[in-house]
Amino acid sequence: MIIENILLTQFRNYEKISVDFEEGLNIILGQNGSGKTNLVEAIYYLSFARSFRTLNHQDLIMNGKNFASIEATIKFDDEIKQIRMLITNDGQKITCNKVEISKLSELVNLINVIVFEPRDVGIFQASPKLRRNFLNMQLSKLSNKYLNACSRCAKLTKERNAILKSSNPNKEYLEIITQQLIEESYEICLRRREFIKTLEPLINKTINAISFSKRKVTLNYNSYVDFESKDDYLIKAKTAFNEALENDLKYKATTIGVHHEDFSTNLNGANISNFGSQGERRIVAIALKIAPYFLVTDKFKRPIVILDDVLSELDQVHQNKLLDFLEKFTQVFITGTTIDEINKATIYDVINQNILRRNTHGR
Repeated sequence: MIIENILLTQFRNYEKISVDFEEGLNIILGQNGSGKTNLVEAIYYLSFARSFRTLNHQDLIMNGKNFASIEATIKFDDEIKQIRMLITNDGQKITCNKVEISKLSELVNLINVIVFEPRDVGIFQASPKLRRNFLNMQLSKLSNKYLNACSRCAKLTKERNAILKSSNPNKEYLEIITQQLIEESYEICLRRREFIKTLEPLINKTINAISFSKRKVTLNYNSYVDFESKDDYLIKAKTAFNEALENDLKYKATTIGVHHEDFSTNLNGANISNFGSQGERRIVAIALKIAPYFLVTDKFKRPIVILDDVLSELDQVHQNKLLDFLEKFTQVFITGTTIDEINKATIYDVINQNILRRNTHGR
């Protein structure tokens, strides 16, 4: 899939602007604060109806205005789809070819965008929640079953916590909700474990392509239970919840489960969060965010890739390696303040809320 055009109205600092894009590399240049990241933020928003910079939809609406909109023309092989997103203080309205999209799963199936942003360098040292969010975002794009399981588990966990917070918890009802939570969470544990196993060689493939140093990454999925089959999972999860019940009642919260799981990353046998340099963490973080691209075998459904300010902390040699690697991707957006002329890229300059195309080198 590729975005052929995007039209922004009252989105962030853009009153109204329309931009045509090309296949391959699209490089968006501008000074800090010019609006280059706002542009790729709008592209990412098409994928999940959320920003990678803020959880507040109102932040996306231009100051003094009461709505923002994103309209995009997206090409899937020989099929064209028109996506429109209206963002107001009261919520969102999304349409595809003028037909309303009411479920997130419909949108996730439609458009796939992956992003690397500067904060992602800290993913290995951040809280487990950030790493779970990465797993959930990637797996939700690959499986509606996973997305639905996450939604149901979140509701059941909230309901279970409400029981635990009551002055006199109903033990029978608590057991029923706990069993439902265990059954729903199996899909999440299974998919996460499989995803981590599949992603590891793809990360190493990416690292080898964008770096000269010999680096070996291993991923370890830290589940709250170790299991061999669904029946084994159900038994062990039940035991784990029974053993945690005293703590749950004490702290009035569900202290174990898929919402506390994590994964760790080792570089050359050592945990990267403790022993990796800033440069090593940057390379591995870029590879971690790019690698899911290769999980999609249908070239017409492969994700659009966004790399926000990725080049500023890389030396010229690594910049060239990364750009050479990305030339093979269907469509990539890279933001930055400056860059040497690239033969196989379309370059856009963002100046005073205007976006000017400098050159076009299609493939």
